[in-house]
Amino acid sequence: MKNLSKSNDLNLIEKFNTYFRFLDDLCSFDNSLFHTYINNIYPKELILLQSNNSDDKAKFLDLDVQINNLHCTIKIYDKRDDFDFNIVNFPHLDGDIPQSPSYGTYLSQLIRFARVCNRVEDFNERNSIMSRKLLKQGFLYHKLKKIGENYNMHFDLVKQFNSSLINLIDIASTFLWGFPQKD
Repeated sequence: MKNLSKSNDLNLIEKFNTYFRFLDDLCSFDNSLFHTYINNIYPKELILLQSNNSDDKAKFLDLDVQINNLHCTIKIYDKRDDFDFNIVNFPHLDGDIPQSPSYGTYLSQLIRFARVCNRVEDFNERNSIMSRKLLKQGFLYHKLKKIGENYNMHFDLVKQFNSSLINLIDIASTFLWGFPQKD
């Protein structure tokens, strides 16, 4: 971008305005000149692999981005979901760790899901996957729901879904058991 800014070619600069790089991962939207300038971004010794197979879908870091009729849908992508074996990515409560911070994991992940997902269905799906894992690892449903009640300070994140977090947690429990759990 520094070199492009020296050229004063505004059309070319505009093409790279939607280019994002994090370490060795990069994402570029709607840039027909990207491959022409790739050697200016990476040394020729590095082999660049394209991970998306279509122009309207891509996975970048923990995002799954789809464009359909000029509408962008963003949801969580977790490459661990692609593995055919179980991954332990949340604490087990039968271990020797304090429970309170472990339950805080639930709230922090809900915040992440709400920040990324722009459709309530995708938020509910991630919440259900995570809730299922946590419950299998000894977490208690009523304590997870209690954590959700403390989510009021993050109301702005769930208001996009036109629902309260408690309702979203109940929806997740419906995904898990077929009916909302009682306290």
